[in-house]
Amino acid sequence: MFFHERKTYDQSRLACQQINSDLVIIRDAKLQNFITPYLDSSINATLWNSDWYVGYWIGGTRQASSSTWYWWDGSFLSSQPPNKTGYNNWFGVEPNGVMYASYCIYVTPYFKMQAGGKTFNNIKGGWVDDSCGQLKYYICKTGPCFTNRCLNNGSCIALSDNYKCNCKPGFSGSHCEKDLCTTTPCKNGGTCSMVGNNYTCSCVKGFVGKHCENDICSPSPCNNGGTCIRISNHYICSCPDGSIGSRCDIGNAINENNNTPTWGSPISIASLAIGLFGIFVLLLLVAYKLKSASPQPKHRDDENLPCPTTDPAPSATRYENVIPLGGGKPNHKEPEVDAVYEI
Repeated sequence: MFFHERKTYDQSRLACQQINSDLVIIRDAKLQNFITPYLDSSINATLWNSDWYVGYWIGGTRQASSSTWYWWDGSFLSSQPPNKTGYNNWFGVEPNGVMYASYCIYVTPYFKMQAGGKTFNNIKGGWVDDSCGQLKYYICKTGPCFTNRCLNNGSCIALSDNYKCNCKPGFSGSHCEKDLCTTTPCKNGGTCSMVGNNYTCSCVKGFVGKHCENDICSPSPCNNGGTCIRISNHYICSCPDGSIGSRCDIGNAINENNNTPTWGSPISIASLAIGLFGIFVLLLLVAYKLKSASPQPKHRDDENLPCPTTDPAPSATRYENVIPLGGGKPNHKEPEVDAVYEI
């Protein structure tokens, strides 16, 4: 990709990186021959002060006080012919930058240039060194990261002949295509939430474990046919009649061998004894009440005791031989006995 906007070497690299690329690295004649025809030879050099300043930055550089040239990825490039350790396209007197400054490589768009009374022909695409702070056009490589293949905002890292994706937290896969929560890692209705570069499961009541895979009611902790009921991250047992305890393990447990009720618990025996004693006491009370309510006849020990009369005035007592006032015969009458009453 050719960009006709003048920038320094570092600014050009940054611009390429913002589109998931970098300055082009020319390692062979094939790529060089592909690039050269696209260089704009019609650029007006007077606007740049000299045709030696006109050109496109590529990805090679040399540090101050060093004679070794490197591509931006750290790989070595040849200095100038006849060095045959790698491909280069220097021409004429290049490179010839001063040793005390850092220099970078650009390619010229012109077919011919002059310097020191010499004319250099057929040099379009040739390599020239210049101060890295000069403003030039630039060429970004169209590598594997040019069209970002990494999904879900993953960042593409260009390798020598391939690429890799650095995924955002919560995503994985060669292209960051896997959302850790979309694979439903949480079981039994648990809810997946992203935490950093991982996930966590919020479990519904009654289930525990990293993936909510453990059911606290399976197998049931309740004995004697009790029903396990999930509450939060714990459980309670609903016991059948005759069983008590946090796990229904106290009471008439069913013998596993013959399925008959057993009363082996000391608490069960004590409860039975207390119940029988209560029934015995109750029977004694009932018998006592019945005896008290029955009427008993009274035998007279003294025949001379006066008997009650039918006279409604209990304070009036009959006496024999009472002489009424004013004279006359005594009023004597033997009392009639109607019945004998218990007094």
